[in-house]
Amino acid sequence: MTTDDNEKKGVGGYSYLNTFLSHEDLVNNFEYVYSCAEYMIERIVKDSQSKLTQDHFFINCELIEQVLVDAYADLHRLMEFHNIKVINCIKRAAYLSAWIHRRKPIQIIKEIEEDFLVENYRVLAMNETLANFVARSIPFEVINPTTEKSSEHINFAKHFNYFLRYRHVTPQAIEMALLGLSCSMNVSAKQ
Repeated sequence: MTTDDNEKKGVGGYSYLNTFLSHEDLVNNFEYVYSCAEYMIERIVKDSQSKLTQDHFFINCELIEQVLVDAYADLHRLMEFHNIKVINCIKRAAYLSAWIHRRKPIQIIKEIEEDFLVENYRVLAMNETLANFVARSIPFEVINPTTEKSSEHINFAKHFNYFLRYRHVTPQAIEMALLGLSCSMNVSAKQ
């Protein structure tokens, strides 16, 4: 691979130059976000001890498509306005996560008992959990949110879910949070 080829590829082999809006990249990202959403639903159904089924939830593919279009349109505008040649993976993850948070592609379509929801409030925060996982998985290659080894990731995930649930969320705020996590991981790795 030449130096030019290395400059065009990012994490996972995705291209971050103006050509990164290719059909193949959008399809790969769609499949990735959809599979993460499926995983979140499977976990919640499994943890519900048979009180919930897959039928309670719906992953809206049109909203995932809109998430990708919105995120990539924002990134494309940034590239043009600031004359940026390469979008780093943290910025890409931040914009994708922010649009997941805004569009909320996982939907509850069947009534769930109120007593169950009071005890299992995270069911109502599935989209925030999805945004959290996608934000951390792209730059930090988190494979499974339940088997994370790093105490920084575990602590960050808990506080980041709170932020996504109760605070005003922007792509820039998510980007700064991810940069902070990156710095804390670099510092702890050196100690």
